[in-house]
Amino acid sequence: MFKNYFKTAWRNLIKDKQFSFLNLIGLATGLACVLLIYLWVNDELSIDKFNTNDSQLYEAMKTSPTGDGNVLTFPSTPGLLAQSMQRDLPEVAYATAVRPGYQTGILSINNKRIKASSEFVDRNFFSIFSYNIIEGSRSTFESNKYGVLISDKVANKLFNTKQNLVGKTVDWSK
Repeated sequence: MFKNYFKTAWRNLIKDKQFSFLNLIGLATGLACVLLIYLWVNDELSIDKFNTNDSQLYEAMKTSPTGDGNVLTFPSTPGLLAQSMQRDLPEVAYATAVRPGYQTGILSINNKRIKASSEFVDRNFFSIFSYNIIEGSRSTFESNKYGVLISDKVANKLFNTKQNLVGKTVDWSK
């Protein structure tokens, strides 16, 4: 029975080649679009899921009206907003201010130089986010306002290792 169905389908595909080709191209394009949309949505839904308290994390954003009546939204707020939210709002357990460096700079030690970008964070950063500290401690970071944290990728590029980096000096230039 299935043999007859396949024979009939094959004969119809051969008989109307242009129509069959057009249908197959449409089907392939539709399936590819659905697959790409699924991959994009899945990626967007999985951002920052490594944090242990990801269901309690929120980002404050700034909206600014423009002269032509539109409203622009920025992922930035005044620097003191985090402190005042934590102090004045009882439902906020921790708040942190994260300020990107906006420019890439050169991180160097001896003759080795790499491009890197910077972010400035305050003391509550590790109380909110679940980043693993490979070496050193959270209390050392919180007590030293001139200290620098580098990612494991930057450490590998700059020092060729991820271990024994505490106390080393690096230079930052723009």
